[in-house]
Amino acid sequence: MKLVVRREDMEKILRHAAEAFPTECCGVLAGRRLKTEYVVERVYPAKNVLESSYEYRMDPEEQLRIFEDAEASGLEVIGFYHSHPLTEAYWSSIDEEKSKSWPGYVFLVVSPKKRSFTAYLRKENETVEIDVEIY
Repeated sequence: MKLVVRREDMEKILRHAAEAFPTECCGVLAGRRLKTEYVVERVYPAKNVLESSYEYRMDPEEQLRIFEDAEASGLEVIGFYHSHPLTEAYWSSIDEEKSKSWPGYVFLVVSPKKRSFTAYLRKENETVEIDVEIY
């Protein structure tokens, strides 16, 4: 499995992370689930209502609007992104706990300081790192 992202979309996410610093940014990834790929076709930045450097939460109403817009555009929500503004782009224990209710979705973690990223796929009982292809 891999996450496929256009270069301009990855830049948009990294800009969002830099602008939100030192707060974690967050957002939604919409696109298509293929046999071995999650293809991002639209990035939806969202507000972190916790305004925390270590945790994020999207406003439920904003999240619903994003889901509805993606669906109206013929896309499906395939995952989420957030930043780790003060550390590397790794899967934290908080990320693991929050992802449990989202099996089948991808999670992209970015580090604005390092301009790095790592993607994960939440399965039913575990989370696994997956490749990221930028084109």
